[in-house]
Amino acid sequence: MHLGWSGNQRYLVEQLPEGAGVHRSVVGAGELLLPARWCCTGQTYTGPAVYFAWSGAGLDGISDAFHAMLAAAPSIPRRPGR
Repeated sequence: MHLGWSGNQRYLVEQLPEGAGVHRSVVGAGELLLPARWCCTGQTYTGPAVYFAWSGAGLDGISDAFHAMLAAAPSIPRRPGR
């Protein structure tokens, strides 16, 4: 899991109680906004994207999945400063 955010972040993994069914765990991520960053009634806020990958090939497979996603993105910089 990767949060597309350069500021403070928070990640969580929780195991749900017995009897929760097939989906017994929850994972999540989000920006950690400090009190001074909340502002202005009537404005909207869109949070950053959270990217998830799973692989049966371990960390190498996850790395491959993220690299493939970035290579397919239409607007990533091809060299520093661009």
